[in-house]
Amino acid sequence: MEIVQFEYRGRVELGRMETAEGELLNVEVKNPESYMVGDFIGFFYGGRKFSVKIIKKGLQHICLFIPLFETNFPNNRRRWPRVRVDLSAFINDYLSEKIYEIPPDLRIRVIDLSIQGFGFISPEPLRVNHSYYLLFEVPDLAIKIKTIHSS
Repeated sequence: MEIVQFEYRGRVELGRMETAEGELLNVEVKNPESYMVGDFIGFFYGGRKFSVKIIKKGLQHICLFIPLFETNFPNNRRRWPRVRVDLSAFINDYLSEKIYEIPPDLRIRVIDLSIQGFGFISPEPLRVNHSYYLLFEVPDLAIKIKTIHSS
């Protein structure tokens, strides 16, 4: 879990990113009872400070609403906190007419996830700025997405 830093009621505090889901970030903190739902905190990321809202708290965490679509929020997707995973998936050219007939030699390994994307390893080189379909090979996870490989 990645360490994140934020300011709450004049104190700079540290937490550990647990999960990120869309614009929601769960952060493990020492004393969640000391935080108030609805309060704003100063969240430090990418060398900048952003005002984010506490929308929920649990026994060991607080849940923050992080507005990704504000124009002043950093959009460097590789700099977001990432969660390591090991998932098998298939990849296929988006323009292929055989979208549902993906050969087994086009397997990839998804190695990390973040709020805005994921990282994967492919045994074959992929074209930059080209669209691909990705199908996860995980039971009960029927997700088929379109992704654009960028450098």
